[in-house]
Amino acid sequence: MIQNTFSDNSSTYGGAVFAENVASVGTTRQSGLTFEKNLFQRNNASEFGGAVLILDSENLTILKDRYHANWASISEGGLALLNVTSGSLTKLQFEHNEAASVPHSLQIHDSPMITINNVQIANQDDSDCAINGNTVCP
Repeated sequence: MIQNTFSDNSSTYGGAVFAENVASVGTTRQSGLTFEKNLFQRNNASEFGGAVLILDSENLTILKDRYHANWASISEGGLALLNVTSGSLTKLQFEHNEAASVPHSLQIHDSPMITINNVQIANQDDSDCAINGNTVCP
């Protein structure tokens, strides 16, 4: 069940959500950034991360989110993670996201400690997902 919907938003970076320098505080590492059961649809960015762009952050959790029909003028129509030092992506769905260049749906760059489980990219081809420069999907 979807808890939140981010729809028809527009920005230069991260059409619906742009987060930068989100860090955990203290030794418990329970803070950070968490997204769960969200629908991102028809969002657009004039640069990167049509729906969501997260930069220079740690302790990221994205669980059961759906990215549908988002757009970016350069790349990463759905979700872009750049220099995220730790976190996980679980049960995500990408459908019909577009960008002027690949990857269209998902870009994970300089984020070697991101765990990926059950990420589905439908109605697109293998070039729509890039992990640290390799155009392969999980």
